Amino acid sequence: MSKVSIVLPTYNGEKYIRESINSVLSQTYEDWELIVIDDCSNDATPAIIQHFMEKDSRITSIRNLTNKKLPASLNIGFEHASGDYFTWTSDDNLFRNDALSIMVSTLDNNPNTDLVYCDIQRINAAGDIVSMKEFSPSPSFIYLYNVVQACFLYRSSIHRDLDGYDTSLFLVEDYDFWLRANRKHNIVHIKQNPYYYRMHDSSLSATREKEIRRRTCGILRRELCLPSQGIGKRLGSLVGIMYNYMRYIGTKSPKTN
Repeated sequence: MSKVSIVLPTYNGEKYIRESINSVLSQTYEDWELIVIDDCSNDATPAIIQHFMEKDSRITSIRNLTNKKLPASLNIGFEHASGDYFTWTSDDNLFRNDALSIMVSTLDNNPNTDLVYCDIQRINAAGDIVSMKEFSPSPSFIYLYNVVQACFLYRSSIHRDLDGYDTSLFLVEDYDFWLRANRKHNIVHIKQNPYYYRMHDSSLSATREKEIRRRTCGILRRELCLPSQGIGKRLGSLVGIMYNYMRYIGTKSPKTN
């Protein structure tokens, strides 16, 4: 049993997955397990995963027999996770070697904190840093957009409490999870940037931006209509709907052949 469980979902990730897994292997904090969920890849991804499994016993893999998409793959991974703390990462992104150490230390030293997230640095397809700007504002902005982003760690009890990720909300499954967590769990922003978020033309955020905005408006409307939400959170949801709707109408639809 490891302290931290990391799930890495991948589909045809041969281009970057070696770098992603190596960034886990390079962590100064070593009490982790990595569960790679191969979502029915048909490229060299399975062979790459096998190579790393043979290299380090902390790495295991589950292969979906059919393509189940991201939220279902995350749930499958966390069903097999044994850690006290959970996180997941993408096959094209990278941890800095002190990422886990920073986040584990914060949770260990703050028992009333349930979820932590960090700033990130953006890199291009080649791995060059393109922005040093802090990417994530405070949790108070969570109804405007997904402030948690890509570098986070949370107590496994949250996952059980929320019954995992909603498989009907592909593209916004993470934002939905953070919004539900925010209803009764304490979220803390760590103002350090130990994570590299890769910007490239084939990423979901690049190819499905308009759909992401539309679905974001949908889950914010749900938060707005919750009678249990206080007036501040409901007003925040309303502002978030207006902001994302304006971004939605200003986003070009993806080109079709």
